[in-house]
Amino acid sequence: MVDGVIQAFRKKTGLNAEYWRAAAMSVMNRAMTEYRAGNPLYDVVLNNSDPLVIMANDGMLAKYDSPTAKNILRIRSMRASVRSRGTASSESSITKV
Repeated sequence: MVDGVIQAFRKKTGLNAEYWRAAAMSVMNRAMTEYRAGNPLYDVVLNNSDPLVIMANDGMLAKYDSPTAKNILRIRSMRASVRSRGTASSESSITKV
């Protein structure tokens, strides 16, 4: 699966990507070692919450505002607004043709 994602990313952007998977502490230790040496080779780190908290406290993580997440929040806000105005129906129906 990862190979397919990397190939699609490469095709869309022209950039190469590498994927490395290991235990949570190994991922954190590798990232912290690279960061502290002044040569972080990663762009994205996916890990469990505790190692990510440690990395954040060390100043290793940057804020990222996802355009997709903003859109999801906008849609949820719109739905909540419709519900609060009482225009949303409490009845549902499904029609099968």
